[in-house]
Amino acid sequence: MILYIAEKASVGRALADVLPGNRSREDNCIRCGDDVVAWASGHLLELCEPEDYDTRYKPWRLEDLPIIPDTWKLREIPRTKELLQTIRKLLREASEVVHAGDADREGQLLIDEILEYCGWKGPTKRLRLNDVNPEAIRKALKNMKDNADYVGEYKAGQARSYADWLTGMNLTRYCSVSVADAGYDGVFSVGRVQTPTLGLVVRRDREIENFVPKPFFVLSATLKLLTGDREVTGRWQPGEEASGLDEEKRLIDHAVCEALERKLEGATGTITRADKKIRKEAPPLPYSLPKLQAEASKRYDITDTLKHLQKLYEQGYVTYPRTDCRYIPEEHYAEAQAVLDSISCACPAVVGMQEALDVTRKTAAWNDAKITEHHAIIPTIKIPLELNDFERKIYELICVRYALQFMPECEIRETVIEFEAEDEKFKATGK
Repeated sequence: MILYIAEKASVGRALADVLPGNRSREDNCIRCGDDVVAWASGHLLELCEPEDYDTRYKPWRLEDLPIIPDTWKLREIPRTKELLQTIRKLLREASEVVHAGDADREGQLLIDEILEYCGWKGPTKRLRLNDVNPEAIRKALKNMKDNADYVGEYKAGQARSYADWLTGMNLTRYCSVSVADAGYDGVFSVGRVQTPTLGLVVRRDREIENFVPKPFFVLSATLKLLTGDREVTGRWQPGEEASGLDEEKRLIDHAVCEALERKLEGATGTITRADKKIRKEAPPLPYSLPKLQAEASKRYDITDTLKHLQKLYEQGYVTYPRTDCRYIPEEHYAEAQAVLDSISCACPAVVGMQEALDVTRKTAAWNDAKITEHHAIIPTIKIPLELNDFERKIYELICVRYALQFMPECEIRETVIEFEAEDEKFKATGK
């Protein structure tokens, strides 16, 4: 029996749907002919607390620090014990395991630590899914590798969890005990990630709180051209010897500003430079998670993008969400027309772009050399049925950005005009 272990139930169900054989649902697993699909629910195991290693660590004392385990130990998380018991029982029956955790460092750690904890020594293959649509799963099943090829990711995940434990346990105890003498009652929490992040937030808040606005003046001049009724307005460009400026070359002296106004009133100017050029700009790259979060926040004030994106992924509407890559594998180009057809049915904004879409166009987004653990977030061929308002907005952002890869380059006409009057320089730009 082959035992497939997914990271979450939704992926397990999607995987079971494409495996051969009659399917029957059992507690925490699905039988597919002779094989079985089981799943976790995030981490089923956690690192032991200091007092689990030695009861003397139960009271928090400075003299016991630092606490550094000789051998790391895991313990079962109570709320997910049934899932772990199911996997342990199925491992006794299995002849082979397929590791179907998420295709990243944490997904590798999550299933590998279960296998190690349960004492599994048999053959193990690795199934890496960036897309939970049936065709994508079938394709991934044909390209599985030996799980040993990913031992580096497993060790990296372990190192991350050990670093979190060492930092959090030791510094939290140290700070909590230290500040207790000053009257602080409670746990003074310190974390490897949380504390520096909190520091960045606090620093930025203090900068905003202590910000002192500095008024400055913008001096512009309008030059009437001799030909026709046209005129051009340019901003003053201070020279090296100009006075009344701050460190950013902004005019802050009102007296200097008024003197320049009097000097330039009614003056004759001469155009010294007039350039016009057309610049082409390629479509913006598809979204990574950080770019999508920023766009959703800016455009729709959505602050929990990942939660809605995860749901879209689990329903098979978009590819894997936790990615910092903005490029697409070149093999996905073959599916471009099918994806465009699907999102044209599901996304009104794409319908309005259809006349300009050309699937023969291939932007720089299609680049295998730029792919890291995961590729950019893109739509799949599955058409959404019911989405809430937030999911719909995020889905449309992803669809439009994908469709832009098949639009012509944007032509930008840029004009720069420089002119002088009374030995003062001005510059006007437009596009």
